[in-house]
Amino acid sequence: SMLQELGYEVTPASSAAEALEVLNGDGRVDVMLTDAMMPGGKNGIQLAREVRIRNPGLPGALMTGDMGEEVKKAGQDGIPLLPKPYRLEQLAGLLIRLTGGRASGRT
Repeated sequence: SMLQELGYEVTPASSAAEALEVLNGDGRVDVMLTDAMMPGGKNGIQLAREVRIRNPGLPGALMTGDMGEEVKKAGQDGIPLLPKPYRLEQLAGLLIRLTGGRASGRT
């Protein structure tokens, strides 16, 4: 709902496999946001790393309430992190940084 409030069209995915299907589909995606913890085999960290390889031009970030070692390593590897809980302004700032200043798009 926060993304929609900011003017983004959201395409949800309930697992990493579903997110990869969306990214491989015909639709346009401007930015990918994923939770570090996801069900279905791959977690959000693995998804973010795979997307960086498959779609290096697609900006993405991890939203997480868990700042464990794996999440910290992802941040050190250059994957932007948005710690939970976050405010609308923090999400908006992250999206502006990720998209080069675009105020809305498809996530």
